[in-house]
Amino acid sequence: MKMFRILYLLILTGLFGCNTLVTKPVVNEEPSTEKTDKTVYLFEPYRIDKTTDLTLTTDQNNPATFFWKTESTSSQVKPVINRSKNNSHKRIKNTYPTVRTYTAKQKLAKNTPSIGRAIAKAIKIIPEKKRFNNRSSTSNLWDKVRKGYAFKSVDNNQVQREINKFLSNPSYFQRISRKANPYFYHIVKEVENRGLPMELALLPAIESAFEPRAVSHKSAAGLWQFMPATGRYYGLTQNKWYDGRRDIAASTNAALNYLKTLHNMFNGDWFLALAAYNYGEGNVGKAIRRNAKNNRPTDFWSLKLPRETREYVPKLLAFAKIVSNPKAYGVKLQRISNQPYFKKFNVGRQIELSVVAQLAGTSVSELKLLNPCYRRGITSPKGPYNITLPASKIYQFKQRLAQIPSNLKLVKTVAFATKSVVKHRRNKVSSKKAKNKKHTKKTSSHRVRKGDTLWKIAKRYKTTIAKIKNLNKLGKRSSLKIGQRLVVSAKKSTRTSNRTSKKTKKHRVRQGDNWWKLAKRYGTTVSLLKRLNRFKSNSLRVGKFLVVPN
Repeated sequence: MKMFRILYLLILTGLFGCNTLVTKPVVNEEPSTEKTDKTVYLFEPYRIDKTTDLTLTTDQNNPATFFWKTESTSSQVKPVINRSKNNSHKRIKNTYPTVRTYTAKQKLAKNTPSIGRAIAKAIKIIPEKKRFNNRSSTSNLWDKVRKGYAFKSVDNNQVQREINKFLSNPSYFQRISRKANPYFYHIVKEVENRGLPMELALLPAIESAFEPRAVSHKSAAGLWQFMPATGRYYGLTQNKWYDGRRDIAASTNAALNYLKTLHNMFNGDWFLALAAYNYGEGNVGKAIRRNAKNNRPTDFWSLKLPRETREYVPKLLAFAKIVSNPKAYGVKLQRISNQPYFKKFNVGRQIELSVVAQLAGTSVSELKLLNPCYRRGITSPKGPYNITLPASKIYQFKQRLAQIPSNLKLVKTVAFATKSVVKHRRNKVSSKKAKNKKHTKKTSSHRVRKGDTLWKIAKRYKTTIAKIKNLNKLGKRSSLKIGQRLVVSAKKSTRTSNRTSKKTKKHRVRQGDNWWKLAKRYGTTVSLLKRLNRFKSNSLRVGKFLVVPN
């Protein structure tokens, strides 16, 4: 009977291979040393190789399916000669594989296996088709831009200085052409539809170098470098999932609407409108009124503006001049075809960019360049569900998406914070609060300077003269000396008082001011300004002081 069992196992081993077969050694109730050693010799340790078909041994629908690690052992295992029964069982237990557990920061979603199967099925039904776009046969988009120029011709020292700066770095234009390629057709089309000068299509080259993920030191973002408040005013949603300032189509629409409004505001002067786009219409208006009061010209070139704004318009004019005749300046512009590079499609449900890439047959990196507005690489649960895809891939994506059931969530991974992370954050917050409380209780010192009096010092540290006298044991006739150190007690810490003083400042209402202009100027909203000043009406009185964010 024992020989029959051994022969049966040998036959099975020969048919299926040692790596895929999981077997248990035959151990009698009272095994001898020879038999145990022979059994260990015959078979490899219990394991499942990575090459094994896991669909036969594991449940793929279960997200918590364990994958077995291959144990790095040779095909022949040296026998452990141990006479005791318990030691032989220990040897057998040690040969079992270990289980891989996922990290707590990110686990596979419950529907991951079903998404994979659905995508594979869709790709099998609608295979990849190579579509050849004859981009070389279409006209060059740069030619169309040159024909649409409408700004006044300006040739002064400021423009020439900017031209020289551009020419000092010839590779800049090749880099700009390459970056502009996906977005330039859409921008030119929108400018043409509104009947605006084509020089405006070149503005993203000055603002962000055609980099939609660019962020300035003042928190302006996107191709058109919108500030958060201005973006919200022009309908660009901003939340933890989606930033409309980085949306190619939405931000282009908002920027051109804003420029058109500024053009009308400054009586058709494009140079003043561009200066206002950079510096703010309130600030430019103030500079115009200052010049008018002093009987000076009120054109862009005569205004007293910051250096960045003074160079902003000449920079755009210099760039447009080089584009108009690149050969004359020894510059090579990469050809951009006059046809749409991308198209938008409303998926209608939340979807991950990696899933879109698989269905469309494109790379995730290319999708991120076309969809930089999605901060987490996934559309918002509440929308918008618009996905920007290369024009050549849109048909294939639609066909494959139609094969996936509508009730299946197109999200692969779920990220969450662990209890330890939450606990750590709470501890951090509580420690900060404790530090602030300690800081408020502490006393601070003040060094007496020329012109200081006890009344001034008490006012500065929000305390009383009597308290300062008690802390420093000053009598009625004692006088202050320059360089003397005084201990002062503050109701609030100096750090917090400085912060609060820096948060807001006062603005005196002048003729022509309104809530909208003030909100734009100080980078805030009308509702917040009204709340700060406890206003309900829209009317403002000239000469009144308003509290505004600093």
